[in-house]
Amino acid sequence: MSLLYDLMGHVATPLAKQLLKHRLAKGKEDPERMPEKLGLGTGEGPVDVWLHAASVGELGAAMPVLSQLQQDGLTLLVTTTTRSSAQMAVQWLNGVAHRFAPLDLPGPRQKFFDRWRPRAMVTIDSEIWPGWFDEARRRGIPALIINGRMSRQSRKSWAMLRFLTGNVLDHVHLVMAQEDASANAFRQLGAPSVVVAAPLKLARAKAITHDINRDHLVMASMHPEETSAIRKILEDLAMADSNIPVCIIPRHPDRIGEFGDLGRNVHFEEAFGQMDHWLARAKAVLVGGSFFDHGGQNPFEAVTHGLRPVMGPSHDNFSGMIRVLAAEDAILLAKDAPEAASMLAHSWNNPWEKPELAIATLQHLGQQAVDQAVGAIKGAIR
Repeated sequence: MSLLYDLMGHVATPLAKQLLKHRLAKGKEDPERMPEKLGLGTGEGPVDVWLHAASVGELGAAMPVLSQLQQDGLTLLVTTTTRSSAQMAVQWLNGVAHRFAPLDLPGPRQKFFDRWRPRAMVTIDSEIWPGWFDEARRRGIPALIINGRMSRQSRKSWAMLRFLTGNVLDHVHLVMAQEDASANAFRQLGAPSVVVAAPLKLARAKAITHDINRDHLVMASMHPEETSAIRKILEDLAMADSNIPVCIIPRHPDRIGEFGDLGRNVHFEEAFGQMDHWLARAKAVLVGGSFFDHGGQNPFEAVTHGLRPVMGPSHDNFSGMIRVLAAEDAILLAKDAPEAASMLAHSWNNPWEKPELAIATLQHLGQQAVDQAVGAIKGAIR
């Protein structure tokens, strides 16, 4: 890590404390637990493993690894960043300490390391905090990244920040990346040991059965930038069946107004947390973020509901997941909107037969990745 990054951290510390106070006044911070972000709070180590998962999604992916480590008798500390993930951690983590992650500033991170004294530091997905990794290096603590993924935007951002952070990962014990593009990006940040493994989330794959009638076409995690593609798909589908009811779940509900009027059979879901409800009712599903230069949203949830999702040509954000799904014929990739409409029409009239077989294979691949991650973590602290 560069001296410039450390110097900027010292300068930013007073500003960060003021920002936390401002967020507290706005109700965005837990008043009893805010000191944890400054490396303070209750509890102390040592612990065998400190695992950081930023939010609910990352924490969910990490759960099989945490469960196995706990069963093997290791002491664990889990940190997250958001209030929602902290609430889920209370529900999911039985007997495992949870704290808010320290800010990546010299004072907070040093206090945190002094208090908890982890034998290994593990981050998940794209959580790369240069100060944490440098602090672990200074103290001789092995650091690992599991389920590593870098979106296209993350790769661009880190390339621009190299002058500030240096080869931030040059002392990392191991990176387990979800696919080759991310693996190469981690290597460019200095990681000396990088392997490719299936996404950990697959280990939690279960076929969800439904008793209700599947009667909707669901367009999940859509962006207003895809409106022209949506219109074309709806037009083509209407030529085959003008009565197909459509539910659009926007990626950002506050942008619903930007889609405009898409027809009488189209319903917009405005509330958060309704994805599972609509996937349970879906007869066919389109996954958004894939019809403009964005990289696509995660198609995994649709598969667990017994659906073969259709995606457009932009899907490199989750290329590791998509590679595994495609190998099991569990996803349909369209080159453009007309082909997507054709695939959706076929899915509407021909439901996926025996999805549980593909899901069982996906679960097996995910469990292999979990076993590999657990083995790497335990090996690092021997």
